[in-house]
Amino acid sequence: MKVFIKEYCRDVTVRIYGIDGEERTKDYFDKYFYNVNGVDIVNEKEREEYHSEAEYSIEKAEYFQFLAQHIEEIQNTIDRAALAIIDGRSEEEFIVDNACYLV
Repeated sequence: MKVFIKEYCRDVTVRIYGIDGEERTKDYFDKYFYNVNGVDIVNEKEREEYHSEAEYSIEKAEYFQFLAQHIEEIQNTIDRAALAIIDGRSEEEFIVDNACYLV
């Protein structure tokens, strides 16, 4: 998925895969970055203005750098959950305080 970094004025590609092996970056952003200061859904007018294909924007480069530094850890966690489910563990084991942490 394309993400527009406002401070860089350019699109970057971010990919996060779900427990089903399919790309779920948009689902991840929808779930974890909804209503987060500095991360916004890009509307059509903004796409034209920015000359962007992005679905989300991140305001500051440091926010993007933080995500980039942790993306491998995020993906590894999702992958471990997927393997646990394949091995017979229940998805309910990954629900904490009524919030499901799987994508």
